[in-house]
Amino acid sequence: MEFFYPIGENPENDPFLNGLPNGYKFAACIFYPFVKMQNDWKSEDDTYPTNEDLLRFGKLLSWEEIRKDSGLNNISEMSIAVTAAAVLADGYFGRKIYQRPDLAKKLDESLTENILYPMMDQISVFLIHRILSVLASKGAKSIKYATLYGEQGTHEIKDLNLETINLLCDDIITISDDNEELVFTCYFDEVQALFLQKKITERYWSEMGWRVLFLTKKLL
Repeated sequence: MEFFYPIGENPENDPFLNGLPNGYKFAACIFYPFVKMQNDWKSEDDTYPTNEDLLRFGKLLSWEEIRKDSGLNNISEMSIAVTAAAVLADGYFGRKIYQRPDLAKKLDESLTENILYPMMDQISVFLIHRILSVLASKGAKSIKYATLYGEQGTHEIKDLNLETINLLCDDIITISDDNEELVFTCYFDEVQALFLQKKITERYWSEMGWRVLFLTKKLL
């Protein structure tokens, strides 16, 4: 298994779904949540919270809740605003589609100090356990993974510990079941994971409670 993310040479114009590997007929974006930290929480060194702190002291906020508070018109504007704000905070503009400082400002001004933007450049710690549950529900005994930087490997699901799970959500990575029927992957400047599936089904979403944008029900 190798790292994969369907982004073409011209990501602003290339049809996203045309980049899916052969055999995959379903794709969806799973949006990472905003996180509201407890008012009395404070990092010892003023850095972003650790995964452990996020899980212990964080409350998840939905994109729709944030969108309404910000006055943005729809989820499309939200997606652009979130990424635009994040890349601007890092000191660059990112891809052309995200060069919207107006949307970024509108969103940022609506957030209180203890509300954190969704994670970028990795799979959210709030999704990883549910991802593993989905893979196990397909009968997978092990998972495959591959990072953007060439690291590859497998893990038995029953043997996964907290340290290993944290490593899986600490890099740009592709994760799948052992038969590669279900694939989760992420990329630079993205605040969502991409889910690919060979068989078309939506049953996971109601079970897992994810905020999802369905890209297609069949690959045209």
